[in-house]
Amino acid sequence: MNDPVLELAQLLACPARLAALRAVADRGLDVTEIARVTGVAISTASHHLDRLLDAGMVQVRRRGRRRVYRLAKRRWFVNTDESWGAAADLLIDRAEMVPREG
Repeated sequence: MNDPVLELAQLLACPARLAALRAVADRGLDVTEIARVTGVAISTASHHLDRLLDAGMVQVRRRGRRRVYRLAKRRWFVNTDESWGAAADLLIDRAEMVPREG
């Protein structure tokens, strides 16, 4: 049995994934832009985005040949219990207040 809280904690424990989430919180970005903003290789950014997408934390849309990622606000914890949902809401709100570089 998978523990959704543990899975979420493991996803958020990675600084590059947190940086990617912050990068796509306000606007959609493609993998190249996310790699540049987070300071990781494109292949690494792509791997992190796949993990975040699988977890439902980001959404992706096609724009021509590009795949544009955006934060899936407050939808990614739907399958967890109610108390964790409230904690996740608070986490998102606080993450959105963290200043971005650049």
